[in-house]
Amino acid sequence: MSYFTRNEVVEAVHKLIKADLQGIDLSGADLSRANLYKANLTGANLSRANLRSTTLTWANLYRADLQGASLGHADLRWAWLGKANVSGASLTTANLRWAYLEGAKYDQYTKFPKGFDPKENWMILME
Repeated sequence: MSYFTRNEVVEAVHKLIKADLQGIDLSGADLSRANLYKANLTGANLSRANLRSTTLTWANLYRADLQGASLGHADLRWAWLGKANVSGASLTTANLRWAYLEGAKYDQYTKFPKGFDPKENWMILME
């Protein structure tokens, strides 16, 4: 479980490099432009969160809930999103290069970058 409270995370949004945020509830939080490089967000609830322009390079988002999250211009290079739920999330301008997405769930409302094929990345369509 996380050692941080929701308010502590929101207040320190730019100082979260390598932070252990396992299982934290940040649903609906504004984390835009946060630097979450190598942060551990395993099982975190980031549903409906504003993650625009957020650095998530090498972040661990295994089983994270990103339903309805806004990830425009987010940097997800080398991020681990295995079994994460990105249903309804907006990833249209996110950098997904080298992101690990096997088993991540998406739906018909998930918006991907132009030319991105979720099936080629072993993602699972939820119907």
